[in-house]
Amino acid sequence: MLFRSVDEASAAYRAAWDVSSVDTIFAEAAAHLASQGHPAAAEEFFLRAIEHDPDDIAVRGNYGSCLEALGRHEEAEASYRAILARAADDATALNALAFLIATRRPRDAAEALDMARRACRLTGDADAAILDTLATALAATGDFTEATRVAEQALRRSRQEGDEGLSREIDDHLRRFRLGKPLVAP
Repeated sequence: MLFRSVDEASAAYRAAWDVSSVDTIFAEAAAHLASQGHPAAAEEFFLRAIEHDPDDIAVRGNYGSCLEALGRHEEAEASYRAILARAADDATALNALAFLIATRRPRDAAEALDMARRACRLTGDADAAILDTLATALAATGDFTEATRVAEQALRRSRQEGDEGLSREIDDHLRRFRLGKPLVAP
C-alpha cells in the first residue's frame, strides 16, 4: 500500500493496530516508515514492537539502525548490546556495533576489532559488509596494510554479489585506507 504522506501512513498503521490481532503490525509499520526515509515516524512503531515482543532481535536491530539515522548513537549502541545480551553470536548486531564503535570511538577500536572478527568467523568471511567492517576496525587500530587487504577482499565479494551501492562504499573506504586514513563518522 502506498501512502501520500508519513502522517497518512502513521494514521493507517495506528488504526490497524487498534483492530488487528496480527503481532507483526508494529514491526511492519516501523520497517516501512524507516525504509521510506522516515526514521522519526518509525521510532514510535519500533518502540511498540519491542514492548510487544522484547526478544525480537530483528526489530531491535532495525531499531538500532533507526536510532543511528536519527543521530542517537549511544541509544543505537544500547540497542545492539541488548541484542547481543540475548544472542551473543548475532553477526548482524556484532557488525553494526563494531562499525559504530570503529567509526565513532576510535579509542575503543580494539573492542570493535574483536566484534568484527567474531562476525566474520560466524559468516565464514562470506559477507562483504562484515568484511568492510573488519577493514574499518583494522584501520581504526592503525593497521592500514591489513585494512587494505581486507577491504580489497570485501570489494571483490560485493562485486561478485552484484551490490553496486556497497561496492562504491567499500571502494571509498579502500581509498582512505590506502592513504593511511581511518573511516571516521561525521
